[in-house]
Amino acid sequence: MTMNGITTMRRISTGMFLSDIAMIFTAIVETKRLESEPETITIFWLLPQYILLGVSDIFTVVGMQEFFLQCSAGGDEDDRDSSLFKRVWRRELFERVNGVFG
Repeated sequence: MTMNGITTMRRISTGMFLSDIAMIFTAIVETKRLESEPETITIFWLLPQYILLGVSDIFTVVGMQEFFLQCSAGGDEDDRDSSLFKRVWRRELFERVNGVFG
């Protein structure tokens, strides 16, 4: 445990583990779907898979963001690069939206 709660690597590992559990559950549901009548399985069988994948993504992405934040230099140039990236990304998004709808 760190001052921020669980460590970065443990957070990423938890996300990966939950992703594995979701894949195992997916394989079980798919096997059951193939062996049974089509009317017996509803869409709600997919709900636990998507919940597990969502929670695993939260753990993994937050852990990766913390890891990259810890590894970054943390100077003023990072803020300028980030600001430049945001401006370029917004301009590109604006041009694509105008290309589709304009």
